[in-house]
Amino acid sequence: MEFTKKGSGNGGITLGIKGRITAVEEEELGSAVNAAISEADNIKLDFKDVDYLSSAGLRVLVSAKKQVDAKGGTIVILNASKDVREVFEMTGLSDLFGM
Repeated sequence: MEFTKKGSGNGGITLGIKGRITAVEEEELGSAVNAAISEADNIKLDFKDVDYLSSAGLRVLVSAKKQVDAKGGTIVILNASKDVREVFEMTGLSDLFGM
């Protein structure tokens, strides 16, 4: 899994994610997202290069959402593929992440 970060601080951060998000990558994803949250209140996660999202990945994202909400910020998912978007829709989480 690879990450690219654009922006910082009050301007918000866009975190590009590349690869599959499975239970194996759960910790790596959590670390990258938590680092972004520690720098900014408003986070955009660019899923353009994510082709699979497991329930473990969803757990990381829901936890991140709670952290950002507590800070009064926002977290949104951008550019999710049809398959990944379906995972969010089936779990009822698409509205939570501005999809």
